[in-house]
Amino acid sequence: MTTKEEKIKTIFISWSKDYSKRIALKLKQIIEEDIFVSKNVKCFVSDVDISSGTEWYKAIKDKLKSSYCGILCLTKENVSEPWIYFESGAMIAHNIPVIPLLFDCKLYDNSPLKSINNVKYGKEKFVKMILDINKDSRIAEFKIDALIQLAENAFNKFNESIKEELDKLNDQRVFSAKYVYPSNCNTINKNTIYVSTPMASFTANQYEEFKKDFL
Repeated sequence: MTTKEEKIKTIFISWSKDYSKRIALKLKQIIEEDIFVSKNVKCFVSDVDISSGTEWYKAIKDKLKSSYCGILCLTKENVSEPWIYFESGAMIAHNIPVIPLLFDCKLYDNSPLKSINNVKYGKEKFVKMILDINKDSRIAEFKIDALIQLAENAFNKFNESIKEELDKLNDQRVFSAKYVYPSNCNTINKNTIYVSTPMASFTANQYEEFKKDFL
């Protein structure tokens, strides 16, 4: 059962796919240990904050309803993932502010999240996001100048900690999955050679020979 104190001071960090999960875990650490540590603000990340043996779906639903703010860690891998929209929709339905935090990606024109003021990852936007979270009267005790300094220092630390993830995300390119088999693949890495051919003209064995002899 979520206590009133937990409800007031919980930030729900939503993620989907590997890079997003790693970023979410490091964002949780930065917010709890480097920014709002004196306010006892806690971040909920489902990968680490659900106890063993707990019914995970119910635990996530309870936290979605009880958090006072949500941050969506969006990347090229997950920007169209159903789970992101389920969690953000649940928060919106309970009047919980949702912040789409975009890491080297953009929202599609038909994305329901386009109507929400999103944060394109970078120092200036990150600091503003922290200031906006701090505006909530339940935790807003920081002097602005002090919080800006805290947020800038935290960003520098956070940015260094996710450098590997950012570099790999930057190497990815997005393309339309409707032309691709398997259909669940929608990113490729930079410096990848993409071979396109009519399906009936190229058998699997011929492809393997082509890859071995030519590529």
